[in-house]
Amino acid sequence: MTPETDLPGVTSDNIPADSAKAAPEAASAPARGGLPAGLLSRLPGSISDFEELRRRNRIYVDKTAYIYEIAVFNGPFILTRPANFGKTLLLSTLASLFSHGMEHFKGLSIDGHWRDTGDYQVLTLDFAARFDSLKNLDAAVCAAIEDFAAKNGVDLASHGNGLHVPLTHRGPELIGNLLENSKKQTVLLIDNFDAPLSVPGFGSEEVRAVSHYLTEFFTIVNNSIAHLRFLLVAGVMPVPLSDMFDVFRNYINLTLDSENAALLGFTPEETEKFMAPELNKAAEALGLPRKELLRLITRYYGGYRMTIDSPAEVINPRSLIRFLSRPEEGFQNYWPESGLSYASLAAGWLRSLSDDILGNILEVLSGPYSLKESYGFIGTPPGSALYHAGYLAVRTIKNELGRRRAVLTPPNLNATATLLNIYFTLVSENPVSEADIADIASGVRDGLMGGYPEALTAALNRGLSQLSFGRESPFDKVSALRDILYAILVLAGLEAERLPESGESADLTAAYLKDGKVSRVLITAVPARSGDNPQELIAKAGERLDKTAFSEESWPFPQDRETAGPGAKLVLIVSPQEKRITHAKLL
Repeated sequence: MTPETDLPGVTSDNIPADSAKAAPEAASAPARGGLPAGLLSRLPGSISDFEELRRRNRIYVDKTAYIYEIAVFNGPFILTRPANFGKTLLLSTLASLFSHGMEHFKGLSIDGHWRDTGDYQVLTLDFAARFDSLKNLDAAVCAAIEDFAAKNGVDLASHGNGLHVPLTHRGPELIGNLLENSKKQTVLLIDNFDAPLSVPGFGSEEVRAVSHYLTEFFTIVNNSIAHLRFLLVAGVMPVPLSDMFDVFRNYINLTLDSENAALLGFTPEETEKFMAPELNKAAEALGLPRKELLRLITRYYGGYRMTIDSPAEVINPRSLIRFLSRPEEGFQNYWPESGLSYASLAAGWLRSLSDDILGNILEVLSGPYSLKESYGFIGTPPGSALYHAGYLAVRTIKNELGRRRAVLTPPNLNATATLLNIYFTLVSENPVSEADIADIASGVRDGLMGGYPEALTAALNRGLSQLSFGRESPFDKVSALRDILYAILVLAGLEAERLPESGESADLTAAYLKDGKVSRVLITAVPARSGDNPQELIAKAGERLDKTAFSEESWPFPQDRETAGPGAKLVLIVSPQEKRITHAKLL
């Protein structure tokens, strides 16, 4: 295994030898995707404690083959993934492995392969606790260390350990004394290490002070590395400020390691394997074949590709579990539950976009090393910060010379809708309320799914009058009209696509669930010039839809043809003078 670190060319092959030495009695590695403990029908809900999942017979998607390949080494490791992707459960699983061996791992991939029977003490520190000052952060860290020391009989007094690091806070001092004075080797698991840097209301001075505190804390941990059996630091964002960069320089970075691309999140294959009864229930509730259900799950909740070199794409665990718990409600947008705490970062990035705003939201050029960039919570972050937060995922395309180029793009429809919502409510020159967006989206859904062109037209007109990208009016340019219509459809929860510009009309497609079928509609919005006859424009547009690239054979979602309902064609006549849709015809 050669996980990447923060610097190009630095791997586990050339970091200091004691950082990646194998643990005692490592056995042969288990095959990934080994025998499951059983396909359990009960969802884990919000439980992130591994032993509780196993005791209560809840679903555990088996990641222990990946865990084995990490745990046989000492580390130190660093891992970042979006919120609610299973980092806390991963740390809990490691804690159980080092505390109780195979007691809770019967039937999992690692069963029969783990040979380390060492007697370790396991300390998990979660930096996500609520606090409003650096003083309270230090007090919380001290309390956690003191409680652990009391339970494990560790003396926290300093005995001249020779760390020779000037300290300004008590928490870093206590962690050093704990590691130095413990009679057992320690397994140290740190969750949400970056959370203190994104506390709402913290200004630049508070952020710098917290950064200094964390630098001090991890410097002490690194100086005591010989006393650790294993160290993993997990969070959402990469090293956020330059003065912390050196602290993690020699950590094995699992974030961009292609071998561990599916360490967190669920692959479609894992979803089918471990959640078959729940998928059957959802398919029955929505009247869909399993194959089409999985396609839609991926389209709305999946698409997270974590590394450039791995084709593995995973599904957001929180969103999937929420969907499977109430499938009859359809594909709701649960992404804000994971990404809302980083909405200010998204807003900062969106403000940096000037030309072709929607185009840049949907596809951001990226270099092979830009995903490793450090950045500041102060000021505008690069697009790579949105990749780590889960708003964007990495893809590769071929450039003009046939070489691969990395791009960042929203992984799924829910992430796209969330970015658009943030743009229109927080960034746009004429921001609108979330209630207004919800009303527009509801009107579009009701009008389109119910077959009511008048209601649909009213909702679209409201959207066209309230939403805009930059200063471009949707009534002045066909491409601007197409982009706003696309945004409205995505905000309404539809599976929308923009079609190539024709110069004469704004053309799109949309798909939605109705009566157990994927209903689809081809939309063309035609700007009318003064004196044009609306009925003639509708007739002409209808003929074009029948004869051109909008035919049934070229439907952009061919995989849904077996389950799709009859295709519809919607013609909208737009008056630039009146700045509204004046006529709509569903063909």
